[in-house]
Amino acid sequence: IATALARLGIKNIHIWDFDNVESHNIPNQIFTEVDIGKLKIDAVESKMISINSEISIQKHNRYESQELKGYVFSCVDNIEIRKHIYETNEYNALIKAVFDTRIALAEGQVFSADWHKEEDVENLIAASDFTHDEVEQDVSACGSRLTVLPTVQMTATFAVSNFINFVKEKTLKRNIIFNAFDFTAKSY
Repeated sequence: IATALARLGIKNIHIWDFDNVESHNIPNQIFTEVDIGKLKIDAVESKMISINSEISIQKHNRYESQELKGYVFSCVDNIEIRKHIYETNEYNALIKAVFDTRIALAEGQVFSADWHKEEDVENLIAASDFTHDEVEQDVSACGSRLTVLPTVQMTATFAVSNFINFVKEKTLKRNIIFNAFDFTAKSY
């Protein structure tokens, strides 16, 4: 999502991530072997600047209830943290829209909310009303969550496309559900 936004010419982006790039990130994310061991925000920043040298990136290690504004793309690994972010910002008039991406092995979803519509905000919070432990996850032998590149890329594409449509036409698909390998998708 970050590199797609850089390619769109977005000039001001804030990124939150405290993880380091690990070898298991290489097959399904934008990282390469030279990024292993780096902070993800540093590696992403480098890639974004190589795409758009005029971009301004504000990096944050952890989300600590900082005020959010503009368009928010949520790619947080933990659903409880997502819900906390949404509830903390439920009445934040500075947010225009939220694009919440969720990825499994073959399936992906993009939940979206026009933040100025109370029903959208309530629906997104309700769609986050479960625990991280309740999520069925495909995991490797070492316990890492499995995702594959086509699912990750399609999720990012749907999220950024929905963002573009919202900005241009003020329309928003509230939920996009797809399977990257059955070639099925539906939205509403």
